[in-house]
Amino acid sequence: GHYGRVFFREQTTSMPLFDTTPEDVDEVRSLALAHWNAELGTCMKASQNHTFIATEKSAAPAESEAPAQPRYVIRVTPDPSDSRGRSIDFEVDLLRYLDEHGLEVCAPLASRVTGGYRVRTASGLTVCAFPFAAGASMLLTEWRWLSERDHVVVVGRWLGRLHTLTKQFAREHPADVLRARLWRE
Repeated sequence: GHYGRVFFREQTTSMPLFDTTPEDVDEVRSLALAHWNAELGTCMKASQNHTFIATEKSAAPAESEAPAQPRYVIRVTPDPSDSRGRSIDFEVDLLRYLDEHGLEVCAPLASRVTGGYRVRTASGLTVCAFPFAAGASMLLTEWRWLSERDHVVVVGRWLGRLHTLTKQFAREHPADVLRARLWRE
């Protein structure tokens, strides 16, 4: 009824879940190459963050038997007012902390140009790069993630370590936690 419409309007005002602000793909392509030596591929997802697959640009010509090039994920956040900058910095810092403390995560890659982990453009884009996750994809509908003991144990240990490290991060960096984006924003 009426309450649902008001709630939805309030949510879309504060958090445009399907905000697909168009980005300049040529600009993103140039940034990926300059900052991470990555050749931009297809867009996997376009919403609040546009997610592209990229591969490392090789100096040698491609051969049919050449080894696979490292793959990356390029995350583009259209944010003309830079209202997401603090929360993106928090996300980057937390991922780096988790990685430095031995948790297997896709930690952000430093820019070869600035040394920073996020690149901000004059047109209002925030761009970050991450290594593509190692391993094989798992279909959630196969239920292996819930039914195969070995897999459940590994995931459980990883989640336990994640929980411990995020609590440790919050204790060590309480001011940084304030930069986190709330789920309702």
